[in-house]
Amino acid sequence: MRMTESAQPVLASVILDSSEHIASASNLRKRKRCGTGCTTIDDALKGGFDSGTGGITCISGEKRTGKTALALHTLTTHLLTHVSSVAIIDTTGNFSVLRLHAVIISRLRQCISTIHLRQATNGSLGTVIEDLGGNLDDVAKGMLEKVKIMRVFDFEGLREAVEELGDGLERKETGAKVEEDVIMRDGREGEVPQRSRKEGVVLDSEDEGSEDEMLLHDKEAPYSIPHSKQQEVDIAVNKDERVGMIIIDNITQVISPLIKKNYTQSQYHLTSLLQTLTKLTHTRDLSTILLNTAHSSPSPFTNISGTIPIYTEHLSIFSSNPTRPALGLPFRHLVDLHVLLSLLPLGPADARAAYGEGEKETGKDGGVYEIKDGRAVRWVNVAEVVQDRGDGRVGRWAAYEVRDGVGVRGMC
Repeated sequence: MRMTESAQPVLASVILDSSEHIASASNLRKRKRCGTGCTTIDDALKGGFDSGTGGITCISGEKRTGKTALALHTLTTHLLTHVSSVAIIDTTGNFSVLRLHAVIISRLRQCISTIHLRQATNGSLGTVIEDLGGNLDDVAKGMLEKVKIMRVFDFEGLREAVEELGDGLERKETGAKVEEDVIMRDGREGEVPQRSRKEGVVLDSEDEGSEDEMLLHDKEAPYSIPHSKQQEVDIAVNKDERVGMIIIDNITQVISPLIKKNYTQSQYHLTSLLQTLTKLTHTRDLSTILLNTAHSSPSPFTNISGTIPIYTEHLSIFSSNPTRPALGLPFRHLVDLHVLLSLLPLGPADARAAYGEGEKETGKDGGVYEIKDGRAVRWVNVAEVVQDRGDGRVGRWAAYEVRDGVGVRGMC
């Protein structure tokens, strides 16, 4: 009787070499990232915010740290370099289309002032601007047509908006498949591929019974199969109109009331929402940006409801920076990339004079100052990566300034 031989041992060094090879191949794989348009920040992020796997990004910061400005510039970069549209879920009611328009105009002027316009936009934008005689306002308005704004008032509204976006992406993908199947009919005029009603396709009434019967059994079928080439063109699904980026401004607005009411239940709802967003982002190759508030406190325990500790560790690489994101510690583990924005003293003299009583104000040049004992303390915006699941960017940071709420300029 033949005895079964035991498995031969494998050297640990062989496993290590194999793991390093896999890791190296993964790092070499080209990542899809969308930059902010600010060189220093994009360098710190190694190109920008990810799409698809690793595409859930949270930007946390206090007021006047530039959260919305960075989101708008990233949105503009997406519109300049992608054909897909952007969905903005507004929970505060403060989203300004005029501000977005101003950001787009400033970025278009920046692009035109360089010789890399065609390369940066694959040539398409340069051609459009030339055709319009250099009218940037018309170009900006055309770009705004690819921005969908969804106003929500509570957490339930936010969840429904996310589900609506997911359903829309699924319908467009299904419609694209239907279109492809109709066009590729082996040249047989008037014949269509047979599909079941479960796929949301209304079949020919002569083959499948009366129209009333079809409506009775398939009231929600969104697509029909045409019988002429002209009709095929008319209902063709435009893949360019699919959503490629989602921005939620501001997620804290709808979660904080739940946290104050029931912390445990709020974390359950937040986790469920982020799981849905993560699946949608990873499977549909999206870039999702969540704007989150933050607060400064010298205590390692910061409460929202007065009893619940939010963060118990110092996140910033700067020891004097007490800023901590809102929404609790579990939220940190639900995102792929977490960027913390802060206002820090610009130089050593500013730092020595800064910490104490005082009030920050914005100067005429757009810089942030604090008047203390008759001396103007200069402050600078700092963006730092406090969590990254995919590319080891934790600890990388960049200094920048926001001009008039529109321009974002890096500082060395």
